Amino acid sequence: MSDAGAATFNSYVDLQGNNLYLADSGIASFGTGEDLQIYHDHANQQNKIISASLPVILAGTTVSLNNGANNENMLVATQDGS
Repeated sequence: MSDAGAATFNSYVDLQGNNLYLADSGIASFGTGEDLQIYHDHANQQNKIISASLPVILAGTTVSLNNGANNENMLVATQDGS
């Protein structure tokens, strides 16, 4: 395996769409100390971004949190705005 290749761990990679699919409750961990974890908690029907000791930063000129259908803004923060 190389950093240019694809790896599959009880999941699959869509090579045409370049997507990685993990099984329910499969965790994508980043950093040697699992500094960041991103996953879907199937048992509790929650999507989670976890960082135990580091800040999580969402960056952009506009950052939005939307409803589950992704058709309504619940919170919008705009640069130099409200």
